[in-house]
Amino acid sequence: MSMSVDHVEDRYMLVGYANGGVAIIDVSEETVKDKKFECALRIPQGQAHDFGVTSLAWYTRDTGLFVSGGFDEVVKIWDTNKAEVAIEYKTKGKVYDIDVHKTSTLHNLVAAANGHVVSLYDANSGLRQHSLRGHQGTVNCVAWSVCEQYQLFSGGSDGTVRLWDVRQGASCLAFLSPEGKPWTSRKRRRTEHDGTASSSSKGDEAALLAHAKGVSCLRFTPDGRYLLSSGGDERVRLWNPVSCELEIVNYGAFPQARAAAYKKVQFDVSWSGKLLFHPCQNEVVVCDLASGNRISRLRGHVGTVKCCVAKPRGEDLFSGDQDANILVWTPNDRFLDGEEEVEVDVDNWSDSD
Repeated sequence: MSMSVDHVEDRYMLVGYANGGVAIIDVSEETVKDKKFECALRIPQGQAHDFGVTSLAWYTRDTGLFVSGGFDEVVKIWDTNKAEVAIEYKTKGKVYDIDVHKTSTLHNLVAAANGHVVSLYDANSGLRQHSLRGHQGTVNCVAWSVCEQYQLFSGGSDGTVRLWDVRQGASCLAFLSPEGKPWTSRKRRRTEHDGTASSSSKGDEAALLAHAKGVSCLRFTPDGRYLLSSGGDERVRLWNPVSCELEIVNYGAFPQARAAAYKKVQFDVSWSGKLLFHPCQNEVVVCDLASGNRISRLRGHVGTVKCCVAKPRGEDLFSGDQDANILVWTPNDRFLDGEEEVEVDVDNWSDSD
């Protein structure tokens, strides 16, 4: 399951289902307040995707176009008004994630994590540009830099988070390393060709890992100051996307219900940039982004929570589970204003479903 709320009108939410269907739901402020949600568009299985939809993204400038990707190895750009496919790309592997730059004025590239590569597609020409290669396993997630229009981050099952300049397809610019300093691709090449370093090659490879296990999701804070990564090691890490250095913040562990070969967990950050929302089994954990302190646990789902998304210009939160149930959470105003302290496990949010 995957969800995405548009950044233009802050009104429509894309929902992708495990059966291959796609829906657009009106989540405007009025509908959230009145608890009367309407499905503006529904595209059934087969017409949308043949298998599970893994990722959705709205077009940069309006809600007239959106992009979808799935396990059927297809990336589609949709005309929202006509509910028709405008452009379709056949990939050479399952599509695990897609991203569209939200503020770019220089390009309309769609980044897709499919197989062992990151593929770039031009939404203007409808042509496939080139692929970014280097991950030693499946590429699970991609995220465009908020501040640099041609910089892209990718995370893979090999545990690495890589920074790319999409104008240069030869190699990545840097690896995000928890050692405290980023590893550049040039530094790695020197290490590989240095005979004295061969005995410590395993240590060198470990230094490249952002997570002990595969990276499952990447998210920027709305202001672009920080990049967050989540991994199969049940940890969330906070990075400086400019220096590629790790910020020392401990969010604790986020255990999942059961292990799986492919485990996509979609987390999000509040529009204010102060809160982290992360699925944890059948609940959503709310953390203070700066300190890592756990503020609340949002309980209401019966099945495993697979994704959560915050409204771009508000604090409302939507969470979806493996049974395709979607819950809406509305925050306590006093809490958001910082007027009261909340202990862990105290639900300071209300279920508006």
